[in-house]
Amino acid sequence: MDLQTFNMQEEALLEFLKGLNPLDHIDGSECPFYLLHGRLDFDIPQIYTQQFSDILTKYGVKHVLNFVEDGIHAIDFYVEEKYNEPIFKFIDEVFK
Repeated sequence: MDLQTFNMQEEALLEFLKGLNPLDHIDGSECPFYLLHGRLDFDIPQIYTQQFSDILTKYGVKHVLNFVEDGIHAIDFYVEEKYNEPIFKFIDEVFK
């Protein structure tokens, strides 16, 4: 970015910002993803994680989408063994 970017206003700025959406840059060459989202997360809408998964599926990127029924925004997966098991399984599959 340069100073001209910081001087953008209104429509030009909105168009610039739209181009920064990372989902628009997925092309199928990405590494595997493990997407974990709590159903009780009221900070980040679940639709964002679902859209991310949908784009990864569209481009054939290996990933797991795990919505945790009783999970909140900051899932403490280091403490709760039930969260670790699927994560470790994914890591094992990716690095075999």
